[in-house]
Amino acid sequence: MSTLPVATTATTPPQAMPGERALGFQAAKLALEGEDFVIGQNYIIPHQRIIRSKNNARIYYTAADLEETTESLIQNKQLQPALGYVKDGKVVLTDGGKRLQASAMAGIYTLEVKIIAEPETEAEEYEQSRLINLHRSAQSGIDDAFKWKELLDRGVYRTQEELATRLGVKPPQVSKILGITRIPERLIKTMVEHPSTSGWAMAYAVSQIFEAKVVQERGAEECEKIAEEIVDMATKGDLSRSQVEALIKKRMDGPKTRLQPLTNAINYGGIAGTLKVFPQRGQLDLSFTGLAPEKVTELEELIKKALSEQKAN
Repeated sequence: MSTLPVATTATTPPQAMPGERALGFQAAKLALEGEDFVIGQNYIIPHQRIIRSKNNARIYYTAADLEETTESLIQNKQLQPALGYVKDGKVVLTDGGKRLQASAMAGIYTLEVKIIAEPETEAEEYEQSRLINLHRSAQSGIDDAFKWKELLDRGVYRTQEELATRLGVKPPQVSKILGITRIPERLIKTMVEHPSTSGWAMAYAVSQIFEAKVVQERGAEECEKIAEEIVDMATKGDLSRSQVEALIKKRMDGPKTRLQPLTNAINYGGIAGTLKVFPQRGQLDLSFTGLAPEKVTELEELIKKALSEQKAN
């Protein structure tokens, strides 16, 4: 693998807003094999030498957004450079993921990238990316939810409190936004395609259908069905958040579909009992009434032994 050395400029380049071309630099130049990359310079870079940062703040792009960007690239070329730093022989893209994807869709397999200094930490890299997207009003609560969960899982932020402090967000807000990740990804992909359901407040309202106690009571399948109905009504009717919340409350307070268990009659020690299985809940209930104390102990030991043998296998 070839490396892409980086050189700094002799003078400090003028400051530019995120995504703007740095003043005082020549137009974008083709990135040649083995050439030193200058921080602050724009380069035309082949796709195969670009990777997308795992700390990019954006996750979801709508089909309409991608089509619009693809058409713009075809008609107007690339109006703004992407941003990236050089590491391990690749240009790591911290801003410009949509332009990268759209350029491939347009059959243009190069991207103009402004080279920046490598961020000192992954947290700093994410925060820079999120700030750029907030300036464009492109960052959504749904993006935040799934990216924050990933960053917490990877230990980029040790706690929700640390993440809240670094991003300047109130801790209760962080908790609410993370709740959005309860929504199944299949449904999330539908929600981000529609302005009426892509905001964090609307997504949070839908996420409450998937709270643990609700799923325990209703079953995951019924919760997903209810959420699909609500999202469908919201997108077709362009409903407000308060209307969606009212719909959810009405639907959740309405008649509940009782989960019927699979019931089996069993016998132990001459006493009849029942074994109830709730597949949707992942629940199993074993019940006896009138077993002698020694038989209770004996049955307990048999169950423990059976489970331990299964674990060993």
